[in-house]
Amino acid sequence: VFLANNVWLKSSYPGWLTGKLSDITFCFFFPLYVSALISLVSGMGMRERVRLGALITALMFSAVKLSPVCSENLNRLISPMAMFMFDRNSINSADVTDLIALPFVLAAMYFVQWRLVGREVK
Repeated sequence: VFLANNVWLKSSYPGWLTGKLSDITFCFFFPLYVSALISLVSGMGMRERVRLGALITALMFSAVKLSPVCSENLNRLISPMAMFMFDRNSINSADVTDLIALPFVLAAMYFVQWRLVGREVK
C-alpha cells in the first residue's frame, strides 16, 4: 500500500486521502518492522520489541513531520534509493497535519496484542 500510494496513487489521484495514506501505512507497519529488526539482535519478547518499535516510530515520525531540518535529512538519506528504484527523489516534507496518522502506531501495538492472545510467543 505504501509503495503503490507513493509511486502511483498520489500522482494519479492527488488529494487528502492519498496524502495521508502513506503516513498511516508507515505508522502501522514500521513498528512491526523495527520489532523484527530488534529480534535479530536481542532476546526481548515480542510485546517489548513492538513497544520499543512503536516508541522509535512515534519519535522519528514526529521529528520528521515537525522539523523541516529532520525532513530534509530524511530526504537526503532516502533519495539515492528512490532515484535508483523509481527514478525520482524522495519528496517528504514537514507537515504537522500528518501527525493524524500517529494513532496507527498504537493500532500496531494492539494488533500484536490481539494476535498473541492465548499464545506465548517470544
